[in-house]
Amino acid sequence: MLADNDRPLCRREVGPPEELFFENKISLSLIFDNIFNYLNQKNELNADVVINSNFIDIQDLSTETKEEQISDGKDWILPNDIIGSISLNAKEIKYETHSFKKLKTDLKVSKRTLNFNHLQLENAEAIITGKLLIEERTPETFTITTSIKSNDIDLKAMFKEWNNFEQEVIQAE
Repeated sequence: MLADNDRPLCRREVGPPEELFFENKISLSLIFDNIFNYLNQKNELNADVVINSNFIDIQDLSTETKEEQISDGKDWILPNDIIGSISLNAKEIKYETHSFKKLKTDLKVSKRTLNFNHLQLENAEAIITGKLLIEERTPETFTITTSIKSNDIDLKAMFKEWNNFEQEVIQAE
């Protein structure tokens, strides 16, 4: 579908049948600009995306297993040729053994950078708000900058959730 200015548009509800997999229903609103030049590798893709979901498993977003990614050597993970914004609202996001609940954020994507503005989520029984910046300056090497705050942090739950932060001095048990 093309708009008057030849700007490709795509809006679609995506999800498996609710009676079978109601917990994985996802709603997407997608607007792509400059798609033809992007596909011809002449320019960047501009994207404006809204995602509402009950559950997202980050591992499901990759076409390779973690073992395949590691065995391939160092490759860029974040895109260099996509610029856009993503409004994300998810009841739960899972990444490996970690669970993030009630996640809401405005995500800006550009030049191997993910900028999570107005971040709100629950993790390790704590409500967390703030912002997070992830930059990939060299392949598979990430610089993470954050400014977050939380009240009523349960240290035992936090250390358990994050595997004692891979240290042995202070433990969840």
